[in-house]
Amino acid sequence: MKKRTTSHFQSLTPLPTLLLTQCVVYKDEILICGAAHEKNCYSYHTIKNEYKLICSYPSDIRLNKFCVTKLLNKNNNDNPNEITLLFFDGKDKHTLIMNYKSVWSEENKNGTNETKKYNEWVYCNKSINIRRYKDNCGMRSVIGGMNNNLLFITYFPKNIAVFDLNTFQCIKDDSLPTEHPISSHCFILRSEKKNKNEMLLFVKMKDCQLNMMKTLENFILINCPFVKAFRHLIHMLIYSIQKNEWITFSNALPIPLFDCAAVLNKDNTYIYILGEIYGSTTSMKTKVSTWLSEEETKRNRSLCVTEEKKDEQMNEYVNRKEERRKWMKWWKERNEKDKADVIKRFEQLSSNDFERWLLKESKWKTNFKKQDMYAICIAIEAYINYCSSDDEYSKVYVIINGKKELIKMKELTFEELVRQSFSHLKLNDFKKIENENLKLKIMDTNNKIIDSDEDIKQKFNQNSGNSNNEPLFKITWTQFEQRKIIKNPLVIIIAISEYEDKRIWSDLSGVKEKDLNNYKQLFQKELKYEVIHNQCPKMTKQDVQNFMDKIILKNELRKNRNNYDGLIIIICGHGKNDNLIASDGKEISIDKIFERFNCTEMEAFKHFPKMCIIDICRGKNIPVCPEITEMRGNNHNVSQLYEHNGVDYLIIWSTTKGYQIPDLGLLSTCIKDTVIEKYKTGCSFNQILKQVQNDIFNYEKGKWYCIEVHDTTSYVIVLVARQSAM
Repeated sequence: MKKRTTSHFQSLTPLPTLLLTQCVVYKDEILICGAAHEKNCYSYHTIKNEYKLICSYPSDIRLNKFCVTKLLNKNNNDNPNEITLLFFDGKDKHTLIMNYKSVWSEENKNGTNETKKYNEWVYCNKSINIRRYKDNCGMRSVIGGMNNNLLFITYFPKNIAVFDLNTFQCIKDDSLPTEHPISSHCFILRSEKKNKNEMLLFVKMKDCQLNMMKTLENFILINCPFVKAFRHLIHMLIYSIQKNEWITFSNALPIPLFDCAAVLNKDNTYIYILGEIYGSTTSMKTKVSTWLSEEETKRNRSLCVTEEKKDEQMNEYVNRKEERRKWMKWWKERNEKDKADVIKRFEQLSSNDFERWLLKESKWKTNFKKQDMYAICIAIEAYINYCSSDDEYSKVYVIINGKKELIKMKELTFEELVRQSFSHLKLNDFKKIENENLKLKIMDTNNKIIDSDEDIKQKFNQNSGNSNNEPLFKITWTQFEQRKIIKNPLVIIIAISEYEDKRIWSDLSGVKEKDLNNYKQLFQKELKYEVIHNQCPKMTKQDVQNFMDKIILKNELRKNRNNYDGLIIIICGHGKNDNLIASDGKEISIDKIFERFNCTEMEAFKHFPKMCIIDICRGKNIPVCPEITEMRGNNHNVSQLYEHNGVDYLIIWSTTKGYQIPDLGLLSTCIKDTVIEKYKTGCSFNQILKQVQNDIFNYEKGKWYCIEVHDTTSYVIVLVARQSAM
């Protein structure tokens, strides 16, 4: 029975998302060339365990099952310090090229005077276009030929095309003699010989060796060993090209992976696995020697057979699989008493004695034959591993697809509950996840979302005296939420803390000493964003208008000269009628400030995430809470709540309509602390806001605050630090 292990794997520094990524190895780097919902390309340094941003794809490129491959040509061989990458997709028919130089090199840091463009995607004046089918999503490609000038592309449903990279002309387009369709498959170069390239094509139900003759007169497929491959990978299998065999191992991956990429480093000593679990990025590496030691290889069964015995092994594999399924079902139908009796003998007796008891003495002796023992032992070991009643495990019942399932948790953590829940999913569940773009969500029986270790422990404590085996959790399915990552936004802060008529508007020391410093520390020092704020604590209405005009003109925002990908506006000061009060006592329409950046007035910022944090009083009402003397407002009546008509706005008010707010700097402090704590994990800003609300409420004077959020976006926002400060 395979047991999950983490001892052979080392976690890597994570990125926000690596779903359906494409990777290329270059020296000590793994070039991560974008992913689903992620247009940025990164270089991961395998020695430093760090990432650096390379560039982003052009705005009109949609990364929908695209292809990135490394060109192998004479120019690359002449200059070992650079490589050329080729990008093409099957849907929009775009073709891009990038000349890459290491972003880690000192030469790149100091800059060069070369006219050749490096480290950016450039449109190619010739395109890779397969006209036979409208949509060629899920393509895979390799470079081959005597001069490495041929691009071999395999694509849905059963096709292969060959392009001459010197002319970008398709010189061969044919069908593959395979029974099963191919899409998002594995296609690799096996060897380079004098007169031919040998390639391996792995399809859904079998893998084939594909020999491409230099003359390209025929496409010949030679069947190789059979293996059942799952898209949602749990177990570790390695294919030995030299031995032409599959090797499977006693230990399984520590977590289930899907839509993952796996690459070897430059000296073939480590396997790097980049994938996802439960919507979060999982990156790890493992030593090749761990899996290919002589002892491990001997201990594991090989699925390789010669060509003459292929049919025999395939039939044997299918029959064995059916036998396992049959006895798994038989085991599940046994009652708890019978299971306990069998497990006791299974653990105490030797293998021969247990076999003798089961076949000759047990009450099921007439049901079994000697050849059934292997499958029966597999079923028993699976039950012991996942469902036994050792004291070191905590038992929990979870409703999965309407059925109550017993799950054993070795530790009371959210990660452990997710891992064990995945192990109880069926093949149809994984197909549903893939076809409908779903993610697993865990809730309690009161429909409260469970997403932390604290939630798990709290639920167990609440039910510690409950012995009726009622389910604590249930599995539901939700669509993946669209994410927008911002790493180069413009941050504008208007912080007014001194006023002319102090009889009406007192000075706000919290704005000056806390709010401004908190937001600068978060956005400027931690996230390295460009922050523009008023230098003088006094600002009249005219000063504010001039301040905004200067920002727009100096930074050429209407042309977006600095390639901003988001906007963050922060407003702190006295408030009245949901307007900001300037130092001269005049009202400034927050509506008018926002209108400067809507899609009509500033088309360059169209579809950008626009976050607005507004920390002002909105009325005269005072909540029941500890006394505070300094307020951000006066006792005048409050007008109707502002509502912005534009899209892509996430507007955060520090309190609700009609209420005052104290000069504590509590909102800015909690936002700063929580973002710094959470953003590196890929947590969205929308999730961070929920934590901010909880943290504020736990403060002694936090009941003054009641955060109100207006969200007109159709996605969640993820903050990522810039690679270097402005």
